[in-house]
Formats: sequence, structure tokens, C-alpha cells
Amino acid sequence: MHKYFNKINNFVLFLILFIFSLFINFYYGYRGIFPQDSFFHFDAAYNILNNHHPFRDFYSISGVFVDYLQAAFFYFFGVSWFSYILHAAAMNCLLSLSSFLLFNALGLARVYSFAYSASISTIAYAAAGSPFVDYHGTILSLLSVYLLIFAVIRDSKLCWFLLPIFLFLSFLSKQIPAAYIIIFLSIFSIYYLINNFKLRILVILIFGCFVSLSFFIFYLILFKINFSDFLVQYFLFPISIGKTRSQILIINFLEIIIIFKSILIFLVTLVFLNIKIF
Repeated sequence: MHKYFNKINNFVLFLILFIFSLFINFYYGYRGIFPQDSFFHFDAAYNILNNHHPFRDFYSISGVFVDYLQAAFFYFFGVSWFSYILHAAAMNCLLSLSSFLLFNALGLARVYSFAYSASISTIAYAAAGSPFVDYHGTILSLLSVYLLIFAVIRDSKLCWFLLPIFLFLSFLSKQIPAAYIIIFLSIFSIYYLINNFKLRILVILIFGCFVSLSFFIFYLILFKINFSDFLVQYFLFPISIGKTRSQILIINFLEIIIIFKSILIFLVTLVFLNIKIF
């Protein structure tokens, strides 16, 4: 009976969190047009619906997955601002609900799991309201971390399979931070497999990588996109931009500490508490 009531309570909180995550994103998405609103994905998705694809018909240096996902929302819900905001709200909802499931799996009290997840939905995609590459890249990278945690603590075959796919989609949303997350999770996965070797996990991971690679090759062939165009637009050109920025970047650590002092206070406190708990 106790387990039954726990499931009911979790479902009710899950439902409230689902509604809240959608509502808060729609609230900020409909407040008006702000500098952080980007119409790049709106235009790109509309072009995709008209059979004009990234890399082949127009230049794209990031966010190709965001463009195609937005095109899917336009296809099913119509070309409108509602469909545009619904896309961002869905991502906000996905992160919030996934966080709730993760916190519960880690044994956190239900009230804290709900409060933290609601807080995440408040500061995640609601900060922009509309689709943007940085939010997609960060959220998909974070969900990849969630998948790895679930895979380890639950020994989930599905999570091991989805891990490389989510990392792949994260990279097709924004190269950074996805590249760093891929390196970090790869190192951790190798370390985990060395200490807890299971052939089936290795096979599942390889299969997930194979599915991602096959999907990418199929995409290039289907829309007749030259790999050289993809390489130049998605790798070489962004790298050249990064080199230019790094050359003019002047780092003043004292100034950084002063500007971000409020964030650093909480960050240092959080790091200290985690080390103490660990």
C-alpha cells in the first residue's frame, strides 16, 4: 500500500512539473521579442519544409539538429510562433522531468526532487523562451550526463544505447560544450568499463555509435550533401572563428572574480559540500 501511494504521489508531482515547465516557458516566450530571441531557426526550419537544407542550400555553422527538430514542430503544429515556443517548452519540460527522475533515483527526498526540478525548469529554457543553439547543446549534453548516471546506477541497457545518440545530437546542436562533454564522458566510460567490464555494455555502446554514424551517413546521402561542405561549415569555419577570438581575448582573473563573485561564492560552497559529502 505504501509503494502504491508513493507511485501516486510521484505521478501527481510529475504531472504538476510537466504543466509548470511548459507554462513558464510559454509565459516568457510570449512576453515579446527580446535580444536573446533568435529567428535563425525559424527561418532555417521553414526553409527545410520547402526542401532547402543546411550545408547544401544555405550556410550552417551550428544548430542543424535544432533546425530539423523545429521543422518537425512546424510540420505537425503549423508555422507559427506557438510552434516555435512549443519546441523550446518541450525541451524545458524534458530536462525538468528527467531531473526529477534522476533525483528520485539518487534517493533524494521527494519534496527536494520536485523543488530542484521546478527550479531547473525556471532557469533553463525559460531564460530565452524560444529555441537557441546554446540551450539545446547544453540541455542535450546534460541529459547525456543523466543517461550515464542512470546507466551506472540502474545498469540500464537502454541508457547505454541512448548515451552516444544524445551526445551525437548534442554535437549537432552546438559543438561546444558537446565536444568537452563527449571527451569527459568517454574517459569516464572507459574507466568504468575497465573496472566493471561487461561485454554487453561495450556491444551496446558500439551499437549506439553505429546507429548515430549510420543516421548521419544516411542524412548526407538522402539530401545529397557533400561531406566536404559539412566539414568546412561545421568544423573548419567555427575553428577559424575561435582562433580569431582567442587572439583578441584578454583574460583578467581578478576582473572575472569581481564580476562573477556572487556566482563563485555559491559555486565554491557547492564544490566544498560535494567534496565533504563524497
